[in-house]
Amino acid sequence: MIWTLDYVGVNLEVRMKGYMPLLGNINKKWIFPDDYPQEKMIEEFENYFNWQIEQLKKGAQNNPYEHLNNE
Repeated sequence: MIWTLDYVGVNLEVRMKGYMPLLGNINKKWIFPDDYPQEKMIEEFENYFNWQIEQLKKGAQNNPYEHLNNE
């Protein structure tokens, strides 16, 4: 997983890009104003990861064999 931080104007752009098993390719970008609290940024990241996990759980409940390799 690669994380990049860039300032664009008065905003901080945080990009996460990479591959995670079961989730596949991930390319997510957050944009925060310069004075946005770091604790809130971390909360946004946590919310995203929790959402991803919930989506994975829902998918597993609907099709529990989807991620198995039957070759």
